[in-house]
Amino acid sequence: MISNYEPYLKRVYKRAGAEVEELGRAEGYGKYPVCCGAFEVSDRVLRKMRAALDLTFPLYVRHVPARSVVTQFLEMAA
Repeated sequence: MISNYEPYLKRVYKRAGAEVEELGRAEGYGKYPVCCGAFEVSDRVLRKMRAALDLTFPLYVRHVPARSVVTQFLEMAA
């Protein structure tokens, strides 16, 4: 997953077991720089985060729609 974050949040993410690779940062657009990072979302990282946060329930549940967005648009257009 690619996301923006402020630099101080990298410590919070690391403490929570998340893994982020900083891809770049921009300065001068506000009080703090803005970083862009790649977060790994895998079973391994999710297990690590659950252990670090002492959680027993899933961190992430993927919602799979019954029909794709494209199918829904095609049905509306028909």
